Amino acid sequence: MGSGATFTIAKFGKWAFVDEVAGVKILTKKEKRENEPDSTPRFSHTANTMYARMDDDKKKVVQIAVYRNHEKIKDIEWGHFHKNTDGTTFKKGEVHVQEYVNGQRNRDGRLPTEEEKELARIVKEWHNG
Repeated sequence: MGSGATFTIAKFGKWAFVDEVAGVKILTKKEKRENEPDSTPRFSHTANTMYARMDDDKKKVVQIAVYRNHEKIKDIEWGHFHKNTDGTTFKKGEVHVQEYVNGQRNRDGRLPTEEEKELARIVKEWHNG
């Protein structure tokens, strides 16, 4: 596993670097603040990167965040059930993507591209390897 280095992202608390796979930095939350969303930070410590977040039990990766410059542009997720405004759903474990426009997360998820699906597969398998 990785170095275990800890870093702080303003307003999002302390994160620990666990490992890196396929260019995605695997992170775990060092401390959870009250009323804080279960998500990767909106802004990255490193420009043009990808972070993956482990669940609170630190047993598996549940989300990949993609950043342009330092701002999050999309979440590739599978760790929860999701229902779109039109009623379509994604079951827990089913990969879906939510994009950010002007800093706001789009409520509706979409099916992943082949590239996003493959990235999710590689990162999900990391923990089983």
